[in-house]
Amino acid sequence: MDANQISEMLIERKKIFVVEILFRRAVNSLPSPNRKESEKFGRLISEYKQHLKNKDFYMAFLSIIEAGNLVPARGGFWKDLERAAKTLKG
Repeated sequence: MDANQISEMLIERKKIFVVEILFRRAVNSLPSPNRKESEKFGRLISEYKQHLKNKDFYMAFLSIIEAGNLVPARGGFWKDLERAAKTLKG
């Protein structure tokens, strides 16, 4: 493995680390759902965690968005997801 390959590998690991932090911060910022949405919200958060564990960031992203649409998510939630998307794209 040459220096360029090592550098690229480290950059990719850093991106993954940043995305995981942004996802966790976004999820942790969500308010608790009402009783009507509680079961679906819990299922989506469980799916998100499983996708994250499997490093399936696209599906984790979709699960987080769907969970965020069930509750009154604040601006910071959406901003963290925007940053995560830009990090994954870049």
